[in-house]
Amino acid sequence: MNRIKKVQIETIRDCNGKCRICNYRDERHKPFYMTDQIFNKIVQQVSELPNLETVCPYNHGEPFLDPNLFGRIRYIKAHLPDVSIEVSTNGLLLHERNIDAFCSLVDDRWISFHGVNPFTYEYTMGLLWSNAEKLRRFIKDRPETKFVISIGLTSKYTIEQVQDFWACYDNVKLMTFVPRSRAGNIKSDEVESFYNPSNEDFDCWRFNLFLVYNTRGDLVPCSNDIRNEHVYANYKMPMKDIMRERERFREQNREGKRTICWKCENAN
Repeated sequence: MNRIKKVQIETIRDCNGKCRICNYRDERHKPFYMTDQIFNKIVQQVSELPNLETVCPYNHGEPFLDPNLFGRIRYIKAHLPDVSIEVSTNGLLLHERNIDAFCSLVDDRWISFHGVNPFTYEYTMGLLWSNAEKLRRFIKDRPETKFVISIGLTSKYTIEQVQDFWACYDNVKLMTFVPRSRAGNIKSDEVESFYNPSNEDFDCWRFNLFLVYNTRGDLVPCSNDIRNEHVYANYKMPMKDIMRERERFREQNREGKRTICWKCENAN
C-alpha cells in the first residue's frame, strides 16, 4: 500500500476523438458515467494511501465529456488538499469559458497533440486542424502557465519536426512516445505491439505505483486494461483487502497466467 503514488478515477468512459493510436476509434459505445456516490467513496478510500501524490479524474477517454469534471476536481481538492490534479485532454471541448478554470484548478495540464501540421494532426487524431490552432493560441496567450504536450511519434513525422513545431513555446514541456498497443487492444498500423509473457520476475512499475478505478468503481490492474478484462477488487472493499488482491494478481503473473500483461512492454 505504501508504494501507491497515483490514482486514476475513470469518471466517464467515452471520447470525442478518433485517434489512430487509441482503441476508442474501433470501439464506439454508449458513454458510461461514474455516479457521485461511487466517486466520493473512492476519494475517501484513497485518502488512506500515505504516499499518494497525484489523482487523475480520467483514464483513456476524454475527461471534458464529464459535465461535472470541475466539480469533481474541487471535491478532490477539498478532501485531499496535498495531492496534485492531473488532466489529459485532446482540447476539443476547451474554450474561452473554461480554459481559465482548467489552468487554475488543474496542476498538471496534459494536452494530446499528435501532429505537426494540418495533414498529420487530422490524420492521426481525427480532429480538425482548427482545434490545434485554438490550443496553440490558448497556450501562447498564457506564457506563465505550464502545459505538457503529449505527442505520439508516428510514421508521418519525426521528433525533430515536433521540436521545431513547438520551439517558440517556452511554457511547454514535450513528452514524446512511441505509440504502443496497450496490452494488445489497439488495431492500428501506427502502434507497436508486444509479446512479452510475464514470469516469476514480474514487477511492473505501473502496477506497483498506480491504482486504477473504472466507472463502476472496479479496480483493474492497469489503465492499459481498457476492456476491463481483469477486475481484482472494487471500491466497496477495505484498502487492506484491495492490497491483498493486488498481490494475488501479481502472483498470477509470476505463475505465467495469461493476463493482459502478456502483451505489454512493461510486464517485466
